[in-house]
This record gives sequence, structure tokens and C-alpha cells, in this order.
Amino acid sequence: MAGGPTSDVRAYALNAASRDLLLRLRAWPDEAHATPVLGMDIRGDEGGRVHFDAAGEGADALAWIVEVEPLLARLREAVRYQPQIELLDAPRRRPDRGDRRPRQQHPCRIRRAVRSHQLSAARHRGAAAV
Repeated sequence: MAGGPTSDVRAYALNAASRDLLLRLRAWPDEAHATPVLGMDIRGDEGGRVHFDAAGEGADALAWIVEVEPLLARLREAVRYQPQIELLDAPRRRPDRGDRRPRQQHPCRIRRAVRSHQLSAARHRGAAAV
């Protein structure tokens, strides 16, 4: 990632379950933006030490350090192909509901709820799930 005054240097540490989900959604970033953590060596006071090793655990990695911007770009791209999700340019204000304070909506809205039995039926028929 190129450094600069507007560069986002944040990163997430993601576990195997998160990686699997993002891979299924086709939103896992390129290898250049996701670094596997293959080992950890933690040393404490008075000679305390803990060591973790991915190979010793039979895992590809203990976790992955993933840059935020490339991950968000992949998620935005994946959302574009989901007809149930409408991307908004900006948060919209909800209409007033009596004496309740209006709240802002998130800039992403699901148009139609998909019930779990519909997903099960789609999987059973061999249709591609979400």
C-alpha cells in the first residue's frame, strides 16, 4: 500500500472463520494485502514465554493481518452483485415517528429479507446461496 497523507494504514487481525466467510463471499483481498501470521512468540516478565506455531497446530495460519482499504474495496464490489442490497450515496433520515427522535439509516439497506427456510430450500435445490 502506498504511503501518503491520505493513506489508511489500519489493519484487521482476522481468524480462520472470518477468512473462510470472506472467501465464500469472494471478498478476500489479494495476497499482497493479507499477511498470514505463522507464529507468535510472546515473552513476559521473569522469563515467562508462550509460543504458538501454525504448522504445529495443523493450520495454514494462526490469523491474517488484512489491510482495511483493500478489504473494504472487495466488500463493496461483492455487494454490487447482490440484488437484495441497495447502496445509498449517503445516510437517509428516517421519517419522524411521533415523539421519537428520527435516526439515520446506514448507507446500505437490504431490500428484501431472506428467511432461513428460503436459503435451505435454495441450497437443497442446488442453487447458489448468497
